[in-house]
Amino acid sequence: MTLTITLAEGSLSRRIAVTLAALAAYRLGACIPLPGLNVPASLLEAGGSAPSVERISLMALGVIPLLSAVMLAEVAMMAWPKLRGWSRVPANGARLWSWLILCALLIAAFQANGIAVALEQITSGLVAEPGLAFRAGVVASLVAATAFLIWLASVITRHGIGFGMWILVAAPHALSFMKMLMAQAQMTGVAGSPAVLLSAGYIALTISVLAALTRCRPQLADTEEAAWAPLLGFTVAHWALMGALLIPWLLFSVPPDLPSSDLGITLLMLASLAFAVLLRRRSLARPGEPFAPASAVPLVLALGGLFLIGVVVPEMAALRLFPSPSTALILAAVGLMIVEGLATQRTAPAPKRDS
Repeated sequence: MTLTITLAEGSLSRRIAVTLAALAAYRLGACIPLPGLNVPASLLEAGGSAPSVERISLMALGVIPLLSAVMLAEVAMMAWPKLRGWSRVPANGARLWSWLILCALLIAAFQANGIAVALEQITSGLVAEPGLAFRAGVVASLVAATAFLIWLASVITRHGIGFGMWILVAAPHALSFMKMLMAQAQMTGVAGSPAVLLSAGYIALTISVLAALTRCRPQLADTEEAAWAPLLGFTVAHWALMGALLIPWLLFSVPPDLPSSDLGITLLMLASLAFAVLLRRRSLARPGEPFAPASAVPLVLALGGLFLIGVVVPEMAALRLFPSPSTALILAAVGLMIVEGLATQRTAPAPKRDS
């Protein structure tokens, strides 16, 4: 979804400090367990079957509820381009954002209830006193944490670097990528092992490809589009897979069975990427402007190629750990967004002050 973002004010060091402080608060919340849990019992279990503290923390949902609400709005705008035109009016955009926040909180409440029920079913003494009071506490805590993350995102947008929602979306991907690199180094015993170099090289290649698309003239894509394409494309593919599994089960009582063809899943992912790019570009066209599907070909080919590399390389090199294409694309796109925002900030005229 395209939103009008006001450039953050203040020195670069201050904006970086605000962003790091917001991310630190996000990370700190991931270390605080939900109320009503007997955390030591889960940590002492052998075999690692109990969930980690991060998965049962106040930040267990992360920014997923907000991202889900925004994605629903983006899908609606792709289906009905007039809705995007309506949202471009500042007053309508502000009203839509308020609705999305409410939708995100409702999604958080629904997901939180599911987490509470799942935690109660764990027979390891994880929940001290199962019941309505425990579920209400979990729902209230996770909804409050979601509201806090939405506020953090707005703080980053106003006073930090980049669009806060994308920063919070990229943060878990960056953390998992760093953990993966450290795990690869520990497995091989050499920090500069081929596995680590291949993983880092894949991220570098993704950044280079997206930078070439966004900085060439004429511009072939923008960074926000590069971030939305994998999110929307892979989500559509997952919806299609779930539909293929659930519809026969609901209509004909056929047990769900995951498809075994990796080639079929790969082709579905590629088709979904192209579908997302084309539909989103069509919805972004101004009234009266012709939409040229051929203009999306470079981005579709680039994303498809990067996705195939992310699938083929770990198979050929027998790598157990390798960044997923979605992680690489999101990290690269958000990184380029930050760089572009900083460049725009430097070139923007300084605000006039009354003498």
